[in-house]
Amino acid sequence: MHLALEGMQNEIYRVKLKKEIYGGYSFGNAVKAIYICLNIIVIGIELRMGQGKKVFIGPIKYILDCTEDYYCYAINSTMPDLE
Repeated sequence: MHLALEGMQNEIYRVKLKKEIYGGYSFGNAVKAIYICLNIIVIGIELRMGQGKKVFIGPIKYILDCTEDYYCYAINSTMPDLE
């Protein structure tokens, strides 16, 4: 029960991944680095698909392009800063 109550204090936030920091990383390696350094759980990423955007949960092999910023979805108790 304690873990359930602890989890209820968290929200899902849409957070920018800056190309200068995360460009060239796989999504899986970026997620791992964010968790180790900032203790923030990233669960998905927003990607452009043609004219629109889609959210993908856990595409660990996707390589983050160095030419654009991305938005990811993170679970945290406050709005995270991923810099």
